[in-house]
Amino acid sequence: MANTEPARVVPLNLAQRQCGLRNTTLLWQVLPDKKYQGQIPALIKEMEETDPQMKGALYYLAGIERKKHALAFKQLYPEEQINLIDAMNRLRAAVSLFPNRITYIDFDPVPNKTE
Repeated sequence: MANTEPARVVPLNLAQRQCGLRNTTLLWQVLPDKKYQGQIPALIKEMEETDPQMKGALYYLAGIERKKHALAFKQLYPEEQINLIDAMNRLRAAVSLFPNRITYIDFDPVPNKTE
């Protein structure tokens, strides 16, 4: 039988993507898989070593005060850990909407002040 549907994919806006990722996270909490345990602390540690600004941006997005930005994931309070995971999901949802090619094509150089 031929597919007569106009589309099989339903485009989701940013809020819908964030809600879906939040719900997925909650489901994974109910049905944990040990092979994924420790991935977030490892990612945060790697960010601290390679790109501390990205780690700081995630902590900021999670609403974690600046004096705690140097702390590892496991050193945060449980509520802060949840906020950090939610922030990562928010970022993941936003990044999924980025264009395929990110270039400087829309960059407007600063006008020459000597003219």
